[in-house]
Amino acid sequence: MKSAAFYLLLIPVFLSPLLTTAEEHSHKEATPPTTILITGSLSPQGMARIGKPLSSVSGKKLSQATEASIGDTLSRLPGVSSSSFGPGASRPILRGLGKERVRVIENGLENGDASASSDDHAVTLDPLTTERIEILRGPSTLMYGSQAIGGVVNVIDESIQEERVGKAFTGKATFTGGDEASDELSGGAVLQGEAGPINWYASGFVKDTNDIRIPGSAESSLLHEQEEEHEHHEDEEEHEEEEHHEDEEENQTGRLENSDTESYGFKTGLSHVFENGFFGLAVRHNGSEYGIPGGHAHHHEEEEHEHEEEGDHEHEEGETPVRIDMEQTRVETRGAVHLHEGFLDTARFGFSYSDYEHKELEGSEVGTTYKRDSLETRVLLTHHHTDMLEGGVGFQLNYDDFSVKGDEAFVPSNETLLPALFVIEDFAINNDWVWQLGGRYEHANINPEFMSSKSFDAISASTGLIWKPGESPYSAAANLSYSERAPNAAELFAEGAHIASQIYERGDSSLDTESSVSGEIIFRKHKGSVRGSFTGFIQEFDNYINLQPQGVEIEEFPLFAYQGINARFWGFESELKVDLPSVAQHNFTLTSGIDYVRAQDTDTDRSLPRITPVRTSVGLEHSYNEFASYIEAQFVEPQTDVAEFELVTSGYVLLRAGASYTLPLDEYEVDFFIKGTNLFNEEARVHTSFLKDQAPLRGRAFYTGFTFFF
Repeated sequence: MKSAAFYLLLIPVFLSPLLTTAEEHSHKEATPPTTILITGSLSPQGMARIGKPLSSVSGKKLSQATEASIGDTLSRLPGVSSSSFGPGASRPILRGLGKERVRVIENGLENGDASASSDDHAVTLDPLTTERIEILRGPSTLMYGSQAIGGVVNVIDESIQEERVGKAFTGKATFTGGDEASDELSGGAVLQGEAGPINWYASGFVKDTNDIRIPGSAESSLLHEQEEEHEHHEDEEEHEEEEHHEDEEENQTGRLENSDTESYGFKTGLSHVFENGFFGLAVRHNGSEYGIPGGHAHHHEEEEHEHEEEGDHEHEEGETPVRIDMEQTRVETRGAVHLHEGFLDTARFGFSYSDYEHKELEGSEVGTTYKRDSLETRVLLTHHHTDMLEGGVGFQLNYDDFSVKGDEAFVPSNETLLPALFVIEDFAINNDWVWQLGGRYEHANINPEFMSSKSFDAISASTGLIWKPGESPYSAAANLSYSERAPNAAELFAEGAHIASQIYERGDSSLDTESSVSGEIIFRKHKGSVRGSFTGFIQEFDNYINLQPQGVEIEEFPLFAYQGINARFWGFESELKVDLPSVAQHNFTLTSGIDYVRAQDTDTDRSLPRITPVRTSVGLEHSYNEFASYIEAQFVEPQTDVAEFELVTSGYVLLRAGASYTLPLDEYEVDFFIKGTNLFNEEARVHTSFLKDQAPLRGRAFYTGFTFFF
């Protein structure tokens, strides 16, 4: 049943034309911000000057790619995949690294959810009200902490404007409806304006989806065959075969059970813009309830009988579905003072506080409750000396109070305090060459309940050389970095069954700091009819903390243990855009991309688990006046380089296409769109997911809707 909040959310959209003048509404004449601080930079710079492997998605590209989660939204970008834990939870994976090695932040500050601790925990940010998303990999991630050793995903909105909006009232609203493949109904609105030196902001979204439609069976054929090998009661063999046949027929109905989602969120913000800076405050509240496909809790027969009497969905005997009920309130404040005098250039600060809680529901009962109170404080002083030297020094403080209560609390409640100092400098050798240096020190103190605390010191350093010859469209960079990461509480102290992930996790309190040496080369052509980039990378780990299957079961769950190993990650990512000759005002752009990553335990030469297979894509974009369309195919190769006890994954092709028409209405603008995903209706299993053999991606689906700019 759709939430009434969804329809209430759209009321301001249709009333807004009555509230302000036509001149104030003009979407086309809205004044965009003149300053954009790119993730990982100390000051606004052109992309050619940024010696970083940076990807950015915004505008129509973001609308076309939007899925239920941030992870799935970004998963088509070269070098980016997702944990794909069903439609409700999916976190970005960068170059084969995820969880605690990839920081998902909001406007440069701690997001405050629990998604890094486990793949079944959702990222609380939603792409519906997001302005742009930036993905940073490589040495410059040291600005954001050792938890960003694999990369940073910065989700950016306009809740705290750094410059004047330029209009008393403006905004947009989006409505999307899906077909029976997901029965999606979603909508979001972003409103903003200014009153004198004060900018204001308000946004909100709601989203409902039912169990997704899938091609074929939820359970992969390989997993089904593996389970059949464990049958051991000969006198029940015929009966069990009948049950398997019945289960297979049930799975062939094409629905992924317990994959429905319902989420909502709203955010408000104010900022005061003065002559030499700004100060702002924003508050966000999100909530979500979603199912974990394939996740079931085991109960005694008496308990199962009680659940059935209470009207729960019917499931296999002794099992109930696992669902997540999540809520979060987050406060964010940011500001800057532009000094423009002497050596110092700008003083920036940021603070975020999050109150997060989610409950893992086993049927109608609460099995485990997770709570996280977290804060982050950042202070950054930048300087500028002539045209040769630019840099800054920063202080960062993170505090986490993480509580886990319940029968299946496999990680002890704990507190983590992490202060850090970092410095970054750019030296202009001449007009064509820039040398970058950076360093970071942080101290991590982890204090678990009823156990001895653990402390770690982590040091990181980076250096890079950027080549940008004059007005040339070409640029290149080479980076080298050394990074250290302290183990987290789960890696150190986990012990117990993780019901949602369907594994038994075991930590190791003797684990030491994880360290890596990484290098990368970057080539870019950012102007002209042919544009593109290539990045090659290698990362050598000492004491890489890996969650490895052990080949045994505890409490009917496979045992996975955190172990320190030596590992190597290497590969490349590349993308290319070619503007084809126009034909009668029809414009065409050919796009392509490829990414490749390998990861091995260098002691045993065995592949590491859940590593992205080779992926390539090719597409065609078309525009003609107010009409635009696109078609793109992504080819995912089979993953046969697997870890011990890990099943191989078949390859597949994902074809998507869409079209839009922009209807100008003098003061307003309406963008109507339609798009289709997985048009070949392929059985697609994401190898990076713990649930790949129990939960394939959605089958063929179509969506239609509109975005109203005012």
